[in-house]
Amino acid sequence: MQFSGHKRRRHIAVGDPLAEYAGRKTLLHFYNTPPADNVQLSDFQDIALERLKVLKVFEIADAKFNNKRSPDYASSVMDELRKQKLKAYVSRVTDDNGAAIVRKDNLSFFILLLAFCETPAQRRWFMSQEMDLFRFRFQNESAAGIQAFLKDTNMEFSPISADEKSKYFEEIVAASPDMTAVKLDAMDVYKVSFLDVLPLVADRTVYLRQGEAYVPSEYLITLVESQYRAHLSHMLAQTARTFHRLEEDERILPILRALANFDAGSGFDASRPSDSVTPEMIDQLCKESFPMCMKAMHSALRTNHHLRHAARMQYGLFLKGIGLGLQDALRFWREEFSKHVGVENFDKKYSYNIRHNYGTEGKRANYTPYSCNRIISGIPPGPGECHGCPFKHCDRTQLQERLKNEGVKDADLKEVMGYVEKGHYQLACTSTFRITQKSPDVAQVICHPNEYYMLSRQFKEGSAKDSKFGSLRNVETQKAVVYSQKSEKSLEDFDDNMDDCLEEMLTSAEQKAQEESMMES
Repeated sequence: MQFSGHKRRRHIAVGDPLAEYAGRKTLLHFYNTPPADNVQLSDFQDIALERLKVLKVFEIADAKFNNKRSPDYASSVMDELRKQKLKAYVSRVTDDNGAAIVRKDNLSFFILLLAFCETPAQRRWFMSQEMDLFRFRFQNESAAGIQAFLKDTNMEFSPISADEKSKYFEEIVAASPDMTAVKLDAMDVYKVSFLDVLPLVADRTVYLRQGEAYVPSEYLITLVESQYRAHLSHMLAQTARTFHRLEEDERILPILRALANFDAGSGFDASRPSDSVTPEMIDQLCKESFPMCMKAMHSALRTNHHLRHAARMQYGLFLKGIGLGLQDALRFWREEFSKHVGVENFDKKYSYNIRHNYGTEGKRANYTPYSCNRIISGIPPGPGECHGCPFKHCDRTQLQERLKNEGVKDADLKEVMGYVEKGHYQLACTSTFRITQKSPDVAQVICHPNEYYMLSRQFKEGSAKDSKFGSLRNVETQKAVVYSQKSEKSLEDFDDNMDDCLEEMLTSAEQKAQEESMMES
């Protein structure tokens, strides 16, 4: 895709609408050709956000299910895509809709490729979700669509002869626990280098002979996706090397950065009016309803009468989110910091940043509290710092002591630490909520410290909604969610007002840039 840096242009310079996509038979492809048509800036935003929502669906499913080949995984993904009116992204291409759908798919892929190419964490996240999307499409594609894809990508694998298949028939059946003689008899078998199907080799699901693997057509996806993964990795690396060319484009770069940093994953709505909180209430609220990350910073503040910049940002915005107003915030921080630096130094060095966070200084942006994703993926705490996520950043011995101090018994400690060891930090926090709040099991994964607080207050006041609670023990997980998990409510709100969401995204991006430019105090 080519971009013009001219400020007055209203279109992104990029050829011809649907002509190049005519005749395409499937959404399966390697995205070898960047789009060459003109895209209005508003469409650019909407297309990118739509695909981002699709990837979020796969991210959530990845956190819930261990087996991506299971019927439950497939039905969960399809139900969610259907609910969000995104089913076209995994549907088979027809003559009626083919060109338009393939065009949107191609455009959205390359936009997000640009948005998620800058950092290793972004590239890992993008690759993980795109691989899941590719795999899901392949498994639901027709035989004709798969053949069209293989031909288009020059991967026209030739099956072994009937004689060779008969010769090693029993070995091929015995190699796979899911294979039967009846199933194998009805499918082709491909002979490829074992290096091309290492996941199948690791799972002991293919017959190996003299360095070659005999792959039943049922497992062809593994052979294809290994090549797609290598191709996608190369594309991300290549795009990252040329990303600097966009730095002069004042229209595109903020949108791309906002897409990469946008986190609509929690049930916490920053625009929702919060109950008023005063400084005098904070100690008790902390004891009853703060998540462990905020308790750690509050304790450090009360003990040392000071917090470093990262902790002030994380904790200060959290307090703003639970309802601490600007004047009360100034009073709260001044009373504590004055014991360490004096009132005059506080007013000179710290009060401006507090007013800035509340939108009364600088760009007057309405900064929002950090999500779990933002905290987990942020810069880890160094010596003398206490920000971050204790489930990720504390050593295991220290974390276990903190959990015991929270009232987590040995029987439950094993469950929480099990999530931690597997990298499921948000599930560990959700489990801690269930245990310490003595609440019904929480089905929804908590994705925001302010959501943790909000649920705690609702539960204690007897107004927690039934939809928030269920059985965490029945939620299967595979790995930590790298970006965000999107709740039903936030997705619906996201659909209701796309322009407001984009504005929030850009504000979030400005907030992050402002934080990074601040000098450490």
